[in-house]
Amino acid sequence: MGEAFLTVGQATRALPFFEEAAKRDPQEWRYFYKLGQASQAAAQGKLAVGDYRRALALAPLQSSILAALGSAYSEQGAQAQAVFAFRQSLARDPEDGLLQNNLGNALLRLGNLAEAERVLREAVRLRPELATTHISLGAALLNKHEWLESRQEFKEAIRAGPSFETAHTARITALAAGNSVEAAQARYDSSLKVQMAGAHANLGTVLVALGESEAAIREYRLALSADPRSTAALVNLALTLAERGASAEARQHLEKAIGIEPNLFIAHLKLGEMLLSAGQRESAARHLKRAAESPDARIRQAAGELLARP
Repeated sequence: MGEAFLTVGQATRALPFFEEAAKRDPQEWRYFYKLGQASQAAAQGKLAVGDYRRALALAPLQSSILAALGSAYSEQGAQAQAVFAFRQSLARDPEDGLLQNNLGNALLRLGNLAEAERVLREAVRLRPELATTHISLGAALLNKHEWLESRQEFKEAIRAGPSFETAHTARITALAAGNSVEAAQARYDSSLKVQMAGAHANLGTVLVALGESEAAIREYRLALSADPRSTAALVNLALTLAERGASAEARQHLEKAIGIEPNLFIAHLKLGEMLLSAGQRESAARHLKRAAESPDARIRQAAGELLARP
């Protein structure tokens, strides 16, 4: 029963079944592994790490446990531990392109751009048909300001979109659980839209850097067509529009982004700056004060300087 709930995305309902199974047979690693999957899906990352570690203690040679543990660590922001777990898993299964992709992303978050690029190129070599590997390599190249090659990777991701692994898996697992084709297709479409929105938004960022702002705006709009709640696309579209003089529309997109994510401090900063330029000092101050609460020192400093303007 727990497996059925987990497969259809009802992780919270799956948890008690796996907990009971683990209590009945505490030497069976699969129950702790499934418990970890359910905890992770229920956004209980710390519990998931503990569950995976217990499974690993029982089955230290299982690559799948190490891969899942790495994923849980990464979601918790513990990238160094994630890298270690992914490396251990890859030592057992070096031809797994998705594992290479996950390792590369963790390295990228650690700021190790050179190694991240090397690993992600291997992921693309192993799984060139997947959008996710091209998106990850594109992000690494974007961070290195290698605009032309980054643009090509994001275009490859968009081309490969219909075969995107996450979306495909969502559909297959829903069908395996006995759901209708319509329900399975809905899960597939939802997953695919989010991933393709990210690819279009990233491509837009590259195009801005290349001075192709009109093309970038088209990509940001395509991202929002796929996922209207993409705050990255909303903010970047707003900034690009503002540079072209479309301030009114730019403000609308920033307001929408803030409505979706109230603590999006960069949006508060840019909206405050636009309102200040338009002479709306009271409204500007409200957003700039929120921006001044950002954990990012650069945003705080910029907000403080704008608030200090006479």
